[in-house]
Amino acid sequence: MKVKVVTKENIYKVADKNTVDNEVFHNVKQVDDNIWYLFLNGYQIAELWDQGKIVYYPETQRGTKIKKLKNGEVKSVAICNEKNIKEIQSAMKGEDDKKFYPSQITLNLLEQNNEVVTYNSEDKTLELTGVLTMLDGNHRTRAMHRLYLHSKVLGEDCGYKEKLEKLEFPILLTHFQPDEAKSVFSQFAKGLKISTSKAESFDMSKASNRIVNKLNNYGSLKGMIDENKTSISKNDEKHIVTFATLNNAIKESFPIIQSQKEENDIYEFLDLFFKKLKEIFPEMISYELRSLSREYSLICENITFYGYLAIARLLYVKRFQNTWEDELKNIKKIDMDKESELWTAIIRPGKTGLVMINNKQTRSILSKILEEEFYKVQ
Repeated sequence: MKVKVVTKENIYKVADKNTVDNEVFHNVKQVDDNIWYLFLNGYQIAELWDQGKIVYYPETQRGTKIKKLKNGEVKSVAICNEKNIKEIQSAMKGEDDKKFYPSQITLNLLEQNNEVVTYNSEDKTLELTGVLTMLDGNHRTRAMHRLYLHSKVLGEDCGYKEKLEKLEFPILLTHFQPDEAKSVFSQFAKGLKISTSKAESFDMSKASNRIVNKLNNYGSLKGMIDENKTSISKNDEKHIVTFATLNNAIKESFPIIQSQKEENDIYEFLDLFFKKLKEIFPEMISYELRSLSREYSLICENITFYGYLAIARLLYVKRFQNTWEDELKNIKKIDMDKESELWTAIIRPGKTGLVMINNKQTRSILSKILEEEFYKVQ
């Protein structure tokens, strides 16, 4: 019997209440401050997910995307690989002689100053109240939840409950603030197929990453930097540059950041720089104008931010003078038309129009040309 089930998204929102209240885990070993180890079987994990006790926290995962439903409505869903979920589910069911090998799942109780953690070293119990989030194991948990739902619909005779109960998973349970949880996920990301943008956005150990993070969350590029992808699609109404691009551009233009003060100075300058740049090029803040601009101009292209950062580096040393903002305005005099001979090294004719070549060499060429042209228009 073929049954269609829908896995719960369990996307956590900041305003949500606690997901666990006095939840007790048994046979728990404390291995470090705020880190514990235990075992749960697949059915227990799926049940915790079904009850909404474990949630998907976008900031420490791959993020979310907007999905359009058949009835025309839209909803926010977790970024997952459906093919991976189906393959894991098939292995858990033992289809085609496949065998599934349980591996560590990592959960994190968000540190938000209102949670309660009680560990009893004598009876090895851990009692939690707070928001329990998935750090590593999202695809496996979703696959288990589908089997869990099948078992509820088809009954125990289908054998799925028994299969899940036989899968014993080692669980690493942590209690960290979101930023520290991101660092944990960043370690996992080294061996996961996730975008460079997402991996870098989690790594707050680098000054360039912290600068981009602040620009995206608090600065003049708030909400305009895509943390999930490495390119900007034509139908992206929100973003103008990717985290990976802006991060790499900053590292190339400001390769050595020696102190917290210098990091703050660079952030404050770039925040003002991009604010002024948006005033010069209003198409940057309008999806309709951006879409039109990209047809013929380099102004709103993701790759152009390498050139913008090269110019920012030139102006940064003049930041204490009153002339740099006026100098920046002259950027409008540069020919940014894609058909211009200036850009023949990075743009080629394609079957359906002009095609940009995006690699390390062309990014360097673009930065050099834009920097030279900027000198000429002063």
